Amino acid sequence: MIKVWTIPSGTEVVLASDGYPQLCRTLEESEAKLREIIAEDPLCLGVGGGKVGVKGILEGMESFDDRAYVRVIA
Repeated sequence: MIKVWTIPSGTEVVLASDGYPQLCRTLEESEAKLREIIAEDPLCLGVGGGKVGVKGILEGMESFDDRAYVRVIA
């Protein structure tokens, strides 16, 4: 399924993968929030929405999942 949105010129758009349980306006803010969530709930059972599809932190890992983040101005 492809969804198309029409946005006004100059609009800032932030897109990210589900590796960010809570998305913020900047990458730095999103990474800081992710560190908070990991510290509070490393198994991702409730903090940040308790995302069922996100696995907990396994030994040797730094995060729940791979991450991608992009912020553009249309």
